[in-house]
Amino acid sequence: MQAKRLWSAIPLLAILPTLAGCGTPHWSKAGASKDTVAADLADCNAQADALIKREANIESDIMATRAPDWQRTGTIGINQAGMSATDKKRTNNYVEDCMRAKGYGPAS
Repeated sequence: MQAKRLWSAIPLLAILPTLAGCGTPHWSKAGASKDTVAADLADCNAQADALIKREANIESDIMATRAPDWQRTGTIGINQAGMSATDKKRTNNYVEDCMRAKGYGPAS
């Protein structure tokens, strides 16, 4: 029963990078309208998603092969949390770099 729940959670790992971009800071740029900021942020999030898709697929493969071992040793939660945190950090870094390249800075 636990193995079935574990395997059903694996597809969720593929979408975590997308969700990770939700916590990015608000951005501002002199003369940019709210619509422009939103469009640029959406563009940067889309670029970040594309860049980390490969890594997310690799992590899903790792989960598929290592999950039984991690389940037996009681470390699956730690490994899942580590992968999720890495994905979130990577996504936020990509978005931040992209927004800065577009001339934005974090809003005060």
